[in-house]
Amino acid sequence: MDWANGSLSPAHRPVLMGLVRTPADKRDPASIAAGIAACEALLAILDDELATSPWLSGEAFGLGDIAVARSFIT
Repeated sequence: MDWANGSLSPAHRPVLMGLVRTPADKRDPASIAAGIAACEALLAILDDELATSPWLSGEAFGLGDIAVARSFIT
């Protein structure tokens, strides 16, 4: 949960806020690009983990899966 809140959410926030919540004429392309690059690196970690187990928490759905999913649905 710390990883989702401390790493993934802060990287995801500038992308979400920059592209969805900011008018096009006020966007900061450098901030958005940096956020996308950070998200790509972090999502690669998730992808690697999910290549070896069905859930981020291991063999069963757990709190780690919920913490990460929350970053994408709120």
